[in-house]
Parts: sequence; C-alpha cells; structure tokens
Amino acid sequence: MLRTTLELQAGVLKVNGQAVPLAVLLAALGNKDGSKTPPADYSAPVTLSMRERGLEVAEVFALNGDVAGQFDLCDRYLNGIGVAKDTDAAVRWCQKAYAEGSGNAARALARLKLQGRYHGDFQSVLARLQEQADNDGSREAQFLMSRLLEDREKADAYLRSAAAKGFPEALALLPGSVDETKDAPSTDSPWQLELEAAAGHYDREDYQFERRMSRHLRISLDDIKHHEKWAPMAGICLNAVMPSDAACLRLQADANTNRITVSAELIYKGGSNKPQRKALKQRFEPGEVIDVVAWADDYQAYFAVNGGAPLVLDIGFPAETISFPCSGGTCRVEFQRAPE
Repeated sequence: MLRTTLELQAGVLKVNGQAVPLAVLLAALGNKDGSKTPPADYSAPVTLSMRERGLEVAEVFALNGDVAGQFDLCDRYLNGIGVAKDTDAAVRWCQKAYAEGSGNAARALARLKLQGRYHGDFQSVLARLQEQADNDGSREAQFLMSRLLEDREKADAYLRSAAAKGFPEALALLPGSVDETKDAPSTDSPWQLELEAAAGHYDREDYQFERRMSRHLRISLDDIKHHEKWAPMAGICLNAVMPSDAACLRLQADANTNRITVSAELIYKGGSNKPQRKALKQRFEPGEVIDVVAWADDYQAYFAVNGGAPLVLDIGFPAETISFPCSGGTCRVEFQRAPE
C-alpha cells in the first residue's frame, strides 16, 4: 500500500519529504489559471499618505526601515502632530530617513540647523541640499541654501531663484519678485505622477490598491543620475500594510550604458525570507515608456510588461497599497483610463 505523508514546516508544504511548489499546490486546489488578468480598475487613483494611515502604522513602517514612515515620525515629533514635540526624536528619525535617501529629511535637517536644533555632521546634508537646489530646481532647497551659505552672492542668487518660482518664504524676503508660476496653467492630474530624485535621493508616492483587480499603468525612467549607493530606479510596488513587505517591478539603469533593466523582486523588510527576482531579457532606453499591468491575489503578485506573459512572485501577504518609488532620475507614471 502506498502512503503519502504531508508536512507543513515553516509555511512550506512537503509531500513525502519533497517541497511542493506553490503553483502546483494552487493547481491542485483548482486555481489553474491564477495568471489570468482580473478586471481592470479604472477608477481615479487615490493617494494614501503615511499621515493618513495613522501614528501606529507609521511607527511599524519606520521600525522596519521604511523611509516614508521614518520621515513621517520626524515630521510628527518636529511639529507635535499627534505626539508631544520632541526635538531629539525628530532629529533621530530625520537622520534615519536621510540615511535612506529622503530629500524631505535633508530639508528638515537643514531647517533644524537654521534653528540651532541640529548639531550633527552637516556637510553631507548641505551637499545633498545643493544637489536638490541645482539639479532638481527645488524651490525649498534653493531658499534653504540662501539662508545657509556665507557667500552672499551665491545665497542671493538662490533666494532670487526661489522667489521667481513662487516659494512663499522667499517672496516674503523679496516682495518685488515675479512669481513665474502664478499664471502658468496647472499640469496637476490625479492620473499622472512625476517624481524627480537627485543622485543619492529617494522619493515615493503611495496609492490605494484594490486587490483582485488590475491596474493598467505606463512608466518611464529618464534624466538618469548615478550614485555610489543608490542606483537610478523607478518602480511599481504592491505592498503589505505591515510590516512593509513588497512585491516590486523595478526599472533600473545600467551604470555603464544607462539602458534600463526591468525585473520583478520580492522584498522582505525583515530579511528573514529568501528574496525572489525575475528579470526580462529585453533592455529599454532611458525615457522609453513601458506599459505595465499589475495585480495580486492571495498567493501571488503579477506584473505584465508590454503585453507579455506576467512576471510572477509568490507572496505571503495581502497587497493593500500600490506605491511608486524613485531614485536618481525622473520617474513618470500614468494611470490608464477606461477605453472610450
């Protein structure tokens, strides 16, 4: 008589001592076509900031190394939002977010420096602030540089530039300046997202995500800026609420050719699970727009690129949000609308 033994060890099913791949298990359970694209979600995208998720969620994310959670705690302690003001805690979380490449944290540390409340190493912060001011054209960074520099000629140039772009604090110091953006038509659209991250900087936007529905997107990475620590990257990530696990499609620029590699990767913040990575052989040019359909079920995350077969990742968490990380370049994302 043949006997079959079933064991479940550390979340892995073994049949007669052999691990059973998830795809085989799902097929046995009747889910033979898990890669079939579910109905499209063409509703207007809704942003989901860390602030909207609440203090407890921000703390969990921050403790698991999430830069958005770290900066949210920095801002909360700095301004007393939901917590008592605490400069030491604000500086601590700002430094953690800054170490992960947060441009917001660099500007927050600069403001703390101007207020005499930051006494740590400031040279690297100043260098990053200058990158934001010069390379990204950040109005706030230009204003902060104007307050920090001893060279008054350079400082005044930064101040005039920030005022010309309509930055309120700069306009208050130069009331006769012309706001070049005042009469410019608005290009803001909930369907389009553009993030600009200098070399060594990281940015991200989060949105609500409907599991078991698919999001049709277009994404590109351009204006590439290399850095020794952070590679130029644009991404689409399906995230767990806690503790920041994510299944991501990444567009990453080659250090020598700038050509774009596309890969799907599973990221566990805790580092206890074996990483997964699946890459396309095709390479893309900087600025080339890539069509992506992203969705997830209870077991897997899927990323179909330019109409091809999806890159599939086994996940052990429900995907609750979709986010778009960006570093070292200009990342553009467009949510597709329903066909007319």
